[in-house]
Amino acid sequence: MPQPKDDLSKSLMALDQHKTLIASIELSLKSWLVGGIVPGIERDPLKKLVPDEEALLKLLHRWRDEAVKTGRTITRIVVAFEAGRDGFWLARWLRARGVEAYVIHPTSIPVSREQRRAKSDRLDIGLLKRAFLGWLRGEEKHCSMAARAVARYAGLTGSPDESGSRRREKGLAKAGNARVRRGVVQLAWRFLIHQKNSTLTQWYQACVAAGKKRTTAAHRALAVCHDRRRPAGRCAAPGDMIR
Repeated sequence: MPQPKDDLSKSLMALDQHKTLIASIELSLKSWLVGGIVPGIERDPLKKLVPDEEALLKLLHRWRDEAVKTGRTITRIVVAFEAGRDGFWLARWLRARGVEAYVIHPTSIPVSREQRRAKSDRLDIGLLKRAFLGWLRGEEKHCSMAARAVARYAGLTGSPDESGSRRREKGLAKAGNARVRRGVVQLAWRFLIHQKNSTLTQWYQACVAAGKKRTTAAHRALAVCHDRRRPAGRCAAPGDMIR
């Protein structure tokens, strides 16, 4: 069965681990701990950096060069870290420089009780690295990417209601930034009025014609579109962007 293109629970791209440099980063205010899986290098390198994007890129390129010296050809550099204070801007910065950067939803990584009790940066980076590697391999139940985190910040995601195997959303959580939420709602209505030929507006109008209410989904799509710095007229329909 073909995989939905908006499924963020596993990678859509096949992984050639012999040609891919993989790095996971534990971000904090004072330091960035970078753990790598470098083709041709038996050890898994671990490096602590001051929070500096240029130093991070330099480290990734150094690891790539070390792999090349062993006779490997590196065609892909992939990096992942949890959503947080530095997550989204750093991902955009790395992508602009040819690095695949992914932002992981923090609560999507399963953690055992023992690991919760023995929390440390080294343990966190190991867990993050294993989860990201599983995601890259296309395996399920490792982690999910955080496309919804922007909408969650604005309080535009649903409030979960779970009972046994039944899972549904029962309205907006409204737990985010109220000022941002009000601004996004106003922006969404203006967008629907003034960008009538956009994919998002056409999708919304089709839903209304079919008797479906999708206003909140349009708000979420605009929030993510703005975070990704897309031109307003090129916003994708929510089904192509987030759920």
